[in-house]
Amino acid sequence: MKRLKFWVIALAAMFGFTACNNDCGHDFIEHDYAKDLVGTWSVIGPDAAEALVIKADGTMEFTGVHDGEFLETTARYEVVNNRMTIIWEDGTVDKGRLDVVAGSVFSMIVNEETGAGYYFTYCYEDLSDKLVGSWLVQSDETSEIHTYYEDGTTDCVAYYYHLGEQFETVVTGTYKLVGDILFESVKYAEDVVLSFGSRISYTPDGSPFGDVMTSTSLYMQEDELLEEVSSVVRVKPSLDLAGRKYSYAGCQVANVKGDDMDIEFMGYKFNFAKMDGSGLDVMLKTLFFNIEFPDANQLSYSYQYNNGKETFNAPVVAEGNKITVKMSEKVPALKDVVFYTFQDVDCNQLHLCMDKVAFVNFYTNMQAMLLEGTDEQFDITDAGSVNAIYNNINNAVETIKLSIIMESTTK
Repeated sequence: MKRLKFWVIALAAMFGFTACNNDCGHDFIEHDYAKDLVGTWSVIGPDAAEALVIKADGTMEFTGVHDGEFLETTARYEVVNNRMTIIWEDGTVDKGRLDVVAGSVFSMIVNEETGAGYYFTYCYEDLSDKLVGSWLVQSDETSEIHTYYEDGTTDCVAYYYHLGEQFETVVTGTYKLVGDILFESVKYAEDVVLSFGSRISYTPDGSPFGDVMTSTSLYMQEDELLEEVSSVVRVKPSLDLAGRKYSYAGCQVANVKGDDMDIEFMGYKFNFAKMDGSGLDVMLKTLFFNIEFPDANQLSYSYQYNNGKETFNAPVVAEGNKITVKMSEKVPALKDVVFYTFQDVDCNQLHLCMDKVAFVNFYTNMQAMLLEGTDEQFDITDAGSVNAIYNNINNAVETIKLSIIMESTTK
């Protein structure tokens, strides 16, 4: 069976190992490393990852990914003093000199002249019980939920926006976690399965938004070795909204483009060519923005303005993580708002993710409700008046992705 080898040059110099001089004519016995080898070891390389589980009974299990191909095999090994022999499942035999720092790194040098050989680092944690569940990752263009199931299957639901429309795609696959290496094989088409591996770490409560899992992989670009690091936040795989209350905690703005001009909005000025989210954050905090779900099919949101409290109720339709707020059923002139919603595992936080269409519709409704309470000339039931607000915002914004983070106030 094919397997991978990461050849490492001059490990002795890198890690300070001592070795017998090639001219001495004998094998210098540094240490009997057999007991130090038992455990799980891993390594990542360009578009590749490997993990070894070495057992005390003289066997080992290999799992690897290289250039999109997933590999598994077994082997027997023998250690005599500082010499190691590996007999792979396909009959191939590798021999070399061991250098080991117990609980840290090991190498098997197979070419003394070049210092080339195997190199692995020790895995201290088994993260299998931490990985199972759903994780949210967001970029400028998409929101994705990756779910890992106990049976070794996985799926990814991606929500993205193109030319003002929302789309949803689902890909499925399998995974295997060995030590700190996550191997995934994803089915992109009927006959197209690609595998990849990354080193992961887990940090409970690693961000203000909950548990964090970080993955690291390596790849080559124009002969340069680059590192890619990404993080995901644990979320619930489905929504639990009934009876929940949330207040505004913060917002994240990405991929924002627009006209270089100020527009008036709810007493604030915004320039979408220069927006970084701080203005929206100040506005929502000043308004004491809150939302409540009396039941799974109703949404109530409120804010304070000029020492008064404005509240609006509307029916909602939930489909997975997509929520449609049916504002038009309460006031036909108002806009329905469609956004994607995510909760953390304890329902302590709620993420409302909006594209340009959702953003413009949402803030058109808020501006209209504000004017209804402060401007006697404004008629919220008049479609022309509401559309004037809509056009003012819509014309100023080219693209935007807004995530509003809410914290639970449920008693």
